[in-house]
Amino acid sequence: MKYSRYNQLCSLETDSHYYLLYNFLTGALVKLDEEHKRLYENILTEKGHDEICAFLLQNGFLVDQFDELSYLQLGNKLTCTDNELLSVLIAPTLSCNFRCPYCFEHHGSGMMSKETQNAIIQFIEKSIQENHHKQIFVYWFGGEPLLGIKIIDSMAQRILKIAQKYNVSYASAMSTNGYLLTAENMDILERAKLNRIQITLDGMKETNDMTRILANGAGSFDTIISNLRQMRTPIQIHIRSNLHKKNAEEFAQLKQLIDSIAAETGVNMSAYGAHMATYEFNNENVDDMVLSMQEFSNVLKNVGIIGNSKTNHTRFAFCDAAKVYSYCFDERGNLYKCWNDIGNPSRAYDNVFSAVKSGLNLASTNATAFLAHSFPEDSECLECKILPICMGGCVLKRVLEKHKTCSPVKYDIDGYINKKYLLSVGIDVADTGN
Repeated sequence: MKYSRYNQLCSLETDSHYYLLYNFLTGALVKLDEEHKRLYENILTEKGHDEICAFLLQNGFLVDQFDELSYLQLGNKLTCTDNELLSVLIAPTLSCNFRCPYCFEHHGSGMMSKETQNAIIQFIEKSIQENHHKQIFVYWFGGEPLLGIKIIDSMAQRILKIAQKYNVSYASAMSTNGYLLTAENMDILERAKLNRIQITLDGMKETNDMTRILANGAGSFDTIISNLRQMRTPIQIHIRSNLHKKNAEEFAQLKQLIDSIAAETGVNMSAYGAHMATYEFNNENVDDMVLSMQEFSNVLKNVGIIGNSKTNHTRFAFCDAAKVYSYCFDERGNLYKCWNDIGNPSRAYDNVFSAVKSGLNLASTNATAFLAHSFPEDSECLECKILPICMGGCVLKRVLEKHKTCSPVKYDIDGYINKKYLLSVGIDVADTGN
């Protein structure tokens, strides 16, 4: 018998007489007084504590013959090949009304043709028929997807009919800059059965308008805030703020503003901080603006954010890019594993027309880079106690760009656990939305 490699023992921040013991694999969390902390630390050498040993074994704090790392590897394989969920990201256009300097996309000007729309619909129905999916999740992306609102309206209704025909559950979401979220477009998105919308704001007005720039050079803050204030919708609204060195100090103020708008409108609206990352294809060199993960973690800590999804303890796969039945389509029908590659044909691994006709080409390096390396192989990751909630981070960065990004939790493990405890006793704590 031995201690789990994923245990963390820390002090309870609100009461120095108590401690918290957390396991990152099982998600088990217990509060210990001084005596039980001592018992835990000596449980492998002291006899006569069978009940406590049984409890620690049951919750994963102690392991006997159980190989935790092999369990994570198996869970990763099963998750990445699971056919229950069909996940489809669709970019109806790569055109955009913004010119954000840190954007990684290759903006085009065209709209998805009827032929491409038909092929994607055919692809979806064929996949449901052949792979017996029980759920379908559709994510609308761009460019700016609302520039193609008519395409979204039409395709969403067709996909909804397919879901109904095959008794498949349906969920949908969108990433948008928020500038075109008019009342008319919100009605269309509600008809399309969207569950949530992600909108980006990078600080208060002056700061936001330095990076969230319209194609004509004007700012976007006032229009987006006006759109938010006018909303009356059941769709969840997530405000993402790409945090960097020039806006990190404003995040708390922005979060307050969003909370006040949520209270005014009654809309389920919240703000979260995301790490502004650099990629090979950023529009401009923004390296001097990027926060280290330690700095990013400190920003989250200062506003009481938990630093990772508060509902997750073991994720098995970092993101959908590592999953077989997850597909990203650009407006020409090119297929990608990662949405960061959308619009860059050199990173596509197939096209919807050939996929419908002859089957998917998963042997392409652009697919195997994600599917074959969904589980990290380096010693730092394999020995890290937060591996169950991180799984090696972004596969694109880790495998293709050779630049691993660690979870912000790594830099504030004790703070993360303390926030988990607050949640367990009914005190609400914000998360990053990741």
